[in-house]
Amino acid sequence: MNKETVKYTIAEVQQDKLIDLGLDIKDAFIISYLKDMKTWKNLLEKTVNGDVYMWVDYSKLLSYLPALKITTNDVLSRRLKKYQNLGLIKRHLHKNLVYGSYNFIFLEEKFNTLFEFNKIEDTEDEIEEMKKKMGLLGQQTPHPSQKSCGFDSKVASTPSQKSSDNTPIKILPQKDSSSTESNPAAASDETFFQNLKDLLIKNNFKNYNSQTLKNIKNYSKGSLEEVKKVIEFMKLKNKAINSKTLVAILKDGDHKIVEPIDLKKVPKADKVAHMLKITTQDEIDDLCKQIAKSFGYEEYNNLSKSDENIVNTELENIFCRRYNKLQRGN
Repeated sequence: MNKETVKYTIAEVQQDKLIDLGLDIKDAFIISYLKDMKTWKNLLEKTVNGDVYMWVDYSKLLSYLPALKITTNDVLSRRLKKYQNLGLIKRHLHKNLVYGSYNFIFLEEKFNTLFEFNKIEDTEDEIEEMKKKMGLLGQQTPHPSQKSCGFDSKVASTPSQKSSDNTPIKILPQKDSSSTESNPAAASDETFFQNLKDLLIKNNFKNYNSQTLKNIKNYSKGSLEEVKKVIEFMKLKNKAINSKTLVAILKDGDHKIVEPIDLKKVPKADKVAHMLKITTQDEIDDLCKQIAKSFGYEEYNNLSKSDENIVNTELENIFCRRYNKLQRGN
């Protein structure tokens, strides 16, 4: 094969990578679609073990790419499973007892290597070298590549006169490599701020600056665990995910206020949804098997639809009892 006559990319994916992985043109367009999803303004995401997964609407994908001639979700699911086996993605099946199951994926680092931009993007060392040449070390620059679903997306931010929490932007002083070695407190602060940035990036916070990070450190008393609690509180209360709200909640301690709950007024579906969120999939599977066994079914995975509904109904009842017990304990 004369490589000079070969088209370099198919649907933005490097053709030689496709061949090496045993993938075809259909895979190229599906993979390109998954990459483009990260640019969507509205994207349904779920955090699983610290990784941010995104929901893939199979029907939307297939209707967008009718030329693939893929007409069933099962065929598409087999292709995604193939990508998982190749180490390109991780998959997560979100189960809802009322509405069914939903497919989420996380794009692994290997996924990035399929695209042409991976060859032209500067390395971190090259960026650091250019910063030295330009005299930009220690100054505020757009924050580094955000990693959501494992896929890199550079977010450029232009510093303004006022930050997101209405405090003036203050540039951290430039530090040389010896400053942290001679000052353990500085090294500790540097580690905290780096971990804090990683936490904010993972949870899709944007438009924060050095003063915002200092405020978060002060009001949390240097506790990342406290920051995590506030972020979970913000999500639970559907608060806007921005640094201004985070700082305000840390300052006022709103997340520490225990609100009395009238268990009779909490809908059953809300109780079940809460318990699903805090219960591992392995524990749910074990519960289903135990329930099936108590009803005289030998194998849960081979139940008929009607029998499965019976097991799910009992699982909901167990979750409701657990929810009530948990709230009373609080």
